[in-house]
Amino acid sequence: MRSVIAWGVSFLFITLSVHHENVIWISGQSSLLAGAFFFLSIFTYQSLWVMPNRASWLKRLFAPVFLLLSMMSYDGAIAGPIVILLLAWYVYPQGKKFACGSLLLIPLYWWIRSHAHALIPSGDYAVNISKFFVNSIGNGSAYLVSIFFGPQVLEKAQIVRALFRQH
Repeated sequence: MRSVIAWGVSFLFITLSVHHENVIWISGQSSLLAGAFFFLSIFTYQSLWVMPNRASWLKRLFAPVFLLLSMMSYDGAIAGPIVILLLAWYVYPQGKKFACGSLLLIPLYWWIRSHAHALIPSGDYAVNISKFFVNSIGNGSAYLVSIFFGPQVLEKAQIVRALFRQH
């Protein structure tokens, strides 16, 4: 079990190098904040799952609060509840029941956004259903290759993407 966690954390560390933009540009602070809240959430959820008999009401409160704060900091963190659920499902099966409740944060997040009159996600980060399959394969393969060969792969992927955008 410890080796699975070690490999998972190592993979996260490797993939974070792809997001070098957050270190270079000040505009990346929102995703850094979301990442900090997300890791606090994972830490709190894990402490609930590993030692459920020592779980205080404070931990039960702060685990979803940290996750919601992560989602409110950056649009891409909307996948956080799904990550928590997968972590509980495959690594900490005793936490499945509590992790399923985290999925309720997704509609809560959209309700908060709509009542705050926040802009819908747009630009290159918006989800276009008709192009979702092609974009997810293209972006996923570019990120996967950039893990092994560095961020310069993303520059080349942007050129290819611009060429194929019209098609």
